[in-house]
Amino acid sequence: MHHYQTSQAKYLAIRHRDSLAVGHFFYGVLSTGIFCRPDCSSRQPLLENIRFFDQACDAKSAGFRACKRCRPEVSDTLKQEKIRTVCRIIEVEEAQLTLATLSQRVGWSPCYLQRVFRAEVGVSPKSYARQVRIRRMKMALAESKNITQAAYQAGFASTGHYYSEVHKMGMARVTTTPSDQLKGQQQTVFYQIVPTELGFCLMAATEKGICAVSLGDDKEALLAELEGQVGTACLQNVGLQETDIKSSSKTWKAWFEAVIAQANSAAVGSDALPLDIKGTAFQQQVWQALQMIPRGETRTYSEVAELLGRPNSVRAVATACAANKVALLIPCHRVIRKGGGLAGYRWGVERKHSLLERESTAPSLVAGNKE
Repeated sequence: MHHYQTSQAKYLAIRHRDSLAVGHFFYGVLSTGIFCRPDCSSRQPLLENIRFFDQACDAKSAGFRACKRCRPEVSDTLKQEKIRTVCRIIEVEEAQLTLATLSQRVGWSPCYLQRVFRAEVGVSPKSYARQVRIRRMKMALAESKNITQAAYQAGFASTGHYYSEVHKMGMARVTTTPSDQLKGQQQTVFYQIVPTELGFCLMAATEKGICAVSLGDDKEALLAELEGQVGTACLQNVGLQETDIKSSSKTWKAWFEAVIAQANSAAVGSDALPLDIKGTAFQQQVWQALQMIPRGETRTYSEVAELLGRPNSVRAVATACAANKVALLIPCHRVIRKGGGLAGYRWGVERKHSLLERESTAPSLVAGNKE
């Protein structure tokens, strides 16, 4: 829980441009006659030149004008609704819209739209549009026998344009149509559910790497969640059918043993186990940043955002943490709120507390296993 009861606490939030303080108070600058949000990027005033207000209407009644940069009179609800509107426009328009056109649609300046969109979504409108076109490409390939035709249908100028956009996103390109896929083998996902000190642990992997690690108290619920994640892939329970699996496909066995050891002891770290996970370019950046947090330490969402060079993307960082499907190996449990609050955790706040507590008191890592 955040406390902004004193003038010093409020001023500190202004100095740090704390986005979590937005909605708690507004401040007016006596020398300019303008009032702002706590996270405003304008030049910061001295404490003696500031007046604090609980509501934007209070600041207006006192004679202050709204800042044109942070737009304090625009509520978060309205702001988020406008961002959703921009997302819908991008998703339904076949033509590529410029930032200027999008900003005119919602009545904002291009710079303000760019800043708010990146803070709320985690990527710029241009990157979001690129992701939308790539999704269209995948859908078009599901209906088309011709890659070139699918590229045009998805809104790309050519297949070369598609490959270029995918490269910019750091994603693997999709070049197979349904008929191509039928010629190959259906992807197999190996999984196992075992009891650990953290509850049941479900581990799943493809030939490329681990694609899921989940923790919970209900094995059936964990399996149902995995089934929803893998789609049409063939699930194979290695705990029950290990003797029927070809030896060439047993790479996952060592991976699973490493995960189980880490689930049962904070003194056991994991070497860089291969992961086969999907996410947006921003999510991948966040997940890589989480893997850099040393065992026994924590970071706030704000600190992770600053590490990525996106200090205003605190909410997008939180969303990326929530999207993590690989517990322990991508340690999203090490990210907390300012002030020490644990916030949410995909696998339970109590489990998050337990992980942090045992990591802070655990002895040195077992030799050969480093984080």
